[in-house]
Formats: sequence, structure tokens, C-alpha cells
Amino acid sequence: MNKKPYIERTKTLKRSHDYRRRYFEHDKGWQIPPSVQGFLLKVFPNKAFESLYFCPYCGRVMWDKPKIVVDHIHSIRRVQYTKHLREHFKTLPDGVNHISNLVACCVRCNGKKGKKGGLWVFRGIYGRYFMPIIRLILILSVLTIVIFLAYGTTVNA
Repeated sequence: MNKKPYIERTKTLKRSHDYRRRYFEHDKGWQIPPSVQGFLLKVFPNKAFESLYFCPYCGRVMWDKPKIVVDHIHSIRRVQYTKHLREHFKTLPDGVNHISNLVACCVRCNGKKGKKGGLWVFRGIYGRYFMPIIRLILILSVLTIVIFLAYGTTVNA
């Protein structure tokens, strides 16, 4: 008696054709100041630096929009199979493609996540807010250590 689970595929529970465009219209990322954009364009002449995005799963910094993947935090397949997720996303206007269920992530993490839930969902929801801060703290910590090692603890008076 191997009964297959119920899968509902209504309009609100399918991938839309324009969710990526709508995500980037809503989420502008971290805006790069024009002076910094000018410097980056001199260093990397063939890139467009408008804004930064941080992968909520690993914290990777991304700025090249064509290479950024817009991921569904709760995967479409998981929503179709899970009753409480189905009921939740039916109440949203865009269903599973609602902005609250979308996040910009790197290709590597999107491939590793797949249709998994659990910790990946937690990191997707909270990582969009905390990963940039954690990344900044790590960078400042490394810079502090490098400066400490370069100049030591003695101060010349």
C-alpha cells in the first residue's frame, strides 16, 4: 500500500515566469556610493556595479546580477507536498513566488540547497538580515589581526 502523497499544482503553487524580475524590482540590494562605483569601474572596466547582494546561506558577496540566482526559500516542490505550507502560501497574493519567499543567493548554495528544508529555510529567512553583518565583522576582525601583526603592540612616543 504505497500511497503517493497529494500534490496540488494551482496557480499560486507554481513557479511564475517573472519572479526574478519582480524580486530585483523590490530588493535593490546594498547601494554602492557613486565614488566607490567609479573606483571599481577603473579596476574592473567590464562590470556593472550598482548594488551588492549577500548570499543568505554562506555570506558570499555578489554584484553581477546575471550570475545571481533568485531562490525560493521554501522550495516549490516542498510547498506542493506539505499541507501547512500549501495553506500558508495560498493566502499570499503571489503564492509561492511572494517576495517574502524569495532571496538572492549564489549558484553554489542554490545547488546545495535543492528542495531541502530545515536549516536551509532558517538561514534563508534570517541570513538575509544577519549575513552582511557577520561578513562585515569577519572582514574587520581579519583587518585588525593583519594590522596588529604588521605594527605590533608597541607605540613609538
